[in-house]
Amino acid sequence: MKEQTAEHWNIDVGDVRIIQDNVFFLKSSDGGYILKRSELSEEKLRFVCEAERLLTETGFSRFALPVPTAQNEPFARWDGGRYTLHRYIDGIACDFDVAEHLAAAADTLADLHTRAKLRPLAGSGSRGGAHCRENRFESKTAELKRFSEHAAANTKTEFTEVFLRHAPAMIRRAERAEQALRRCGYGRLAEEAARNGRLIHYDVAARNFLIRNGEACLIDFDYCRVDLPEADLARLLRRALKNGKKTEEKLTRACEAYQRARPLSKAEKKALLALILFPQKFWRCSHRFFRGENADPKALLKTLHEAVAETERENQWLGELREILEVSD
Repeated sequence: MKEQTAEHWNIDVGDVRIIQDNVFFLKSSDGGYILKRSELSEEKLRFVCEAERLLTETGFSRFALPVPTAQNEPFARWDGGRYTLHRYIDGIACDFDVAEHLAAAADTLADLHTRAKLRPLAGSGSRGGAHCRENRFESKTAELKRFSEHAAANTKTEFTEVFLRHAPAMIRRAERAEQALRRCGYGRLAEEAARNGRLIHYDVAARNFLIRNGEACLIDFDYCRVDLPEADLARLLRRALKNGKKTEEKLTRACEAYQRARPLSKAEKKALLALILFPQKFWRCSHRFFRGENADPKALLKTLHEAVAETERENQWLGELREILEVSD
């Protein structure tokens, strides 16, 4: 690995440490690097690399900066794999239960969403999610109804009994989210996002932020795409409030930090509420069970219970969020 890094990036590596599967920390005389063997297809990897390159041109610096090869290529190849190199961020793990960390993460997302108006990217057609979300909500709602009919007509299992107990309320919730998305002018927002090339991270989780000098720095853009910025903000709020603790304080800190850098329009606020309203985790877990995508029924049942509990907690803090955003029905 040291030889390949020297060959492709002209970097003299001293120590090498495994961080996780296919991810390595490299220590050199000019600092640290993260080397990653990508599991993405070449088309998707090129999209991610080009997005990161263009991000640096916008002046956005709160992320792990990409390092092109000595031949100015976005990644290198050896042993049948594709490898990327990024500058190492010397920071501490982000914890959304720490108010300062959550506010810093919201501020970083707002900065990303403000700057990331990128020209059309190669392969962006396969990485655009805004236009089809209305249709996805509709198809997922229909799928929940089919699952409910199937479960009611067949032999009950522990999973299907829990599913059937909560499916009616979840279906109503999904229908409300679908209707709210259509009412908020979502089509216009989606067209604007596509036209402006609004890049979002799309995998917003505490594990993908590092806190450095009070700022939150993003890592791992493997799932980035052109989409509505509110999709990122919805994930941030959901992940930060999933345990139901200090909801008002977290909502206030996150929304204030985000809107200081990027104020939301009325339509964007309503889109955000609609995105959070949709029972995504309940649908995803049900989809995996009824489609046979997971052979571990106990793990799926545990996830189903978590989805129900998190949705019940969302019912409580969605009202608080509506008040903070000053959005009426």
